Amino acid sequence: MEAADNLESAACSDLDVSFFDQEDMLALIPPLRLVGLGLALRTTVLPSLDDRIDEIAADADLDEEPDSHFKKLLGLLDCAEAMGVDSAAADLINEVRHQVEQSVKALEERKRERDEESEDDSDWTSPSRSAIRAKSSSFVTITNCSSFANCQISRSSLASMPRSKT
Repeated sequence: MEAADNLESAACSDLDVSFFDQEDMLALIPPLRLVGLGLALRTTVLPSLDDRIDEIAADADLDEEPDSHFKKLLGLLDCAEAMGVDSAAADLINEVRHQVEQSVKALEERKRERDEESEDDSDWTSPSRSAIRAKSSSFVTITNCSSFANCQISRSSLASMPRSKT
């Protein structure tokens, strides 16, 4: 019975129905529980998929391909269609597929924006010469220092200094 519990949990909680085409795996679930699993998928899981899509999108790892996050969910929809569903469920499946498409597009956009930001931030360690010059408009020169007390300090502008050609 533990195997049956794990398979039911995989289908209802994790949206993993990859075992549905394996007779030996389905045989682990008693017949009435198997029928109950089908009903649960139709009456409980299918109507809750819009919330699940939002959760998947919110938790998505942007280092992975956006559509990869929805493989199990889309597999569940394929399986439901293969088993045969009523027209209301077919409409719901179409709506869910559309929502997945929209979520994939949104993830692609988030990924693109993140990648652009990381490109912008990637060169922070080597600022351009013009940026350095703009930030340092003046510098201090210490001359005639025989001892610390006798130092002369003068402030000079970079604009008056000759520039090297490097």
